[in-house]
Amino acid sequence: MAALYLAFLFWYGGREFWMVNLIKLREKALYPETGVPAWGDDPMEANARYSRAMVPWLLKHGGHPIFGTVVAGRFIDDARGEAWDQVLAVRYRSRRDMLRMVINLAAVGALLVVLW
Repeated sequence: MAALYLAFLFWYGGREFWMVNLIKLREKALYPETGVPAWGDDPMEANARYSRAMVPWLLKHGGHPIFGTVVAGRFIDDARGEAWDQVLAVRYRSRRDMLRMVINLAAVGALLVVLW
């Protein structure tokens, strides 16, 4: 998987791309031990908090959310029967910009494993 991600990042055509996020939330949000006050265990609230924090970073690096919604039905059903809770489409100006965003997030210690 890491090799595929690296190939995606380093094959650079300079063009914009869209990323579709199919989100399956846990039954209860789980946070790393960071000393942050308890936020509760509602996964929808945790994901909303994450999204509010990420949008400024996306905008700063030339990206922006295009579409996001809670899944309300099963119009397209795959053979595995996975049920997604949310769908989000994000436009990135380029792969280079996305990588810069990730590096800048890491530099300020903002990258946490998303567990909800």
